[in-house]
Amino acid sequence: MKSTKIQFNKEKYSFSYWGPFLFKTFVNPNLTKLIYKHGLECKELYNRKLAGQIKKEFSYSKDIKKIIHKNLKPYFEYYFEAQKEHYGGTHSKINKIKLLDLWINFQQKNEYNPIHTHGICTHSFVLYCSIPKKIKEEYIDAKNKTSFTHPGGIVFLYGEGNQDNFSSSITTHSFFPKENMLFIFPSTLRHQVFPFKSNAVRVSVSGNINVS
Repeated sequence: MKSTKIQFNKEKYSFSYWGPFLFKTFVNPNLTKLIYKHGLECKELYNRKLAGQIKKEFSYSKDIKKIIHKNLKPYFEYYFEAQKEHYGGTHSKINKIKLLDLWINFQQKNEYNPIHTHGICTHSFVLYCSIPKKIKEEYIDAKNKTSFTHPGGIVFLYGEGNQDNFSSSITTHSFFPKENMLFIFPSTLRHQVFPFKSNAVRVSVSGNINVS
């Protein structure tokens, strides 16, 4: 039988989405500045409740959490709208989104977050407030030398599989953060943050929410 050449047509095939819904967007810079400003006022250390090997991690007060939650809630709703759009209509209607934890991370030279998931919650998020130029330059330099080490970068991991040119599965997604970038994801999604060597401070704000 003579083989037939098949013309690529995206309307004539489908594929199944696989794994957690990892969502990336950008928030209003004024909102980032507000969250960062209040973060600089935080005094309560939060290290003991976190996996990170980072000295300066502080919890936001209840009153400030309420203000920030009100401003971030539209982005959480945006996440679930996007999830429904791309993963189908099987997800139940969201009635309530509760902010459980909120903390700010001042990551310094040689500090890092090991592979981990978050606690008793349904979803987690991270917002980037300040990414110094020194760390960006270090990241670019490292990326040109190796495909694995990403100074100051975040990596999300899911499932099993070989990461080679012929792999039929994608098990990691790596990102170098930008200011105002926001990730929202299921709390069970494993992730890690690589250390950097620059004398600089990388600032991010993380939190956990419960959805019902």
